[in-house]
Amino acid sequence: MADAPADGLMEARPLGSGAWPKGEGFRLEPWSFATLHLAPISSDGARAENVIPGLDRLPAMLRAAEIPGGAVLRVGPGEVLLVSEGGAETPAKANFPEHSLIEISHSLIGFQLSGPSAEALLALGCPLDMHRAAFPVGMVTRTVFAKFDVMLWRIAPTDFRLLVARSAYLAFVAQLDSIFPHVAV
Repeated sequence: MADAPADGLMEARPLGSGAWPKGEGFRLEPWSFATLHLAPISSDGARAENVIPGLDRLPAMLRAAEIPGGAVLRVGPGEVLLVSEGGAETPAKANFPEHSLIEISHSLIGFQLSGPSAEALLALGCPLDMHRAAFPVGMVTRTVFAKFDVMLWRIAPTDFRLLVARSAYLAFVAQLDSIFPHVAV
C-alpha cells in the first residue's frame, strides 16, 4: 500500500486531472498547445511574408501575433516561438528549414490564468509591472514568478498564458496555491 503524501506536499497527478487552484476573481487551468518550436529569424525584423503565412512583418520585440492555427511570439533577438493549437501543426513551421527548428513542446507545461484578479496574483510573484499600460495585451516575455522561470503572455485584458518547465510544474502549482489566499479581490 502506498504511503499518503507528507503534509504540505502535492500528490503527483496527470496534467488536466483533479482540481486546479482557483479563488475569487481568478482561475488556473491547463493550456493545451499542440507544439512549440523555437525558430531563428533575422534580428532586424525583416519581412515575414515568405516565412510565416498571414504576417507581413514579424511581431515587434516581446510581442505576439496570432496566425491561423496558432501564434508567433517574438521572445528575443533572432528568435521566435511558433505555437500551434488545436492539435494541428503550425503552418509557419513548414517554411523553416527543418534543421533550424528546435522542438521544445515536451519540456514545457502551459497554463492559462484568467479573471479580474489574475493581474494582482501575478504582481505578487513577478518583478514586472503587470498593469495593462506597462504589460499590454499581446506582450510576451521571459521572467520569473516566485522562483520559477516562466514565459508570460497576456492574451486578453484579464487572461494570461504561462509556460513553465515540465519538471517544476507541481511545485509551481503549489506555489500559486499558496499565494492565492493573499490576493485582494
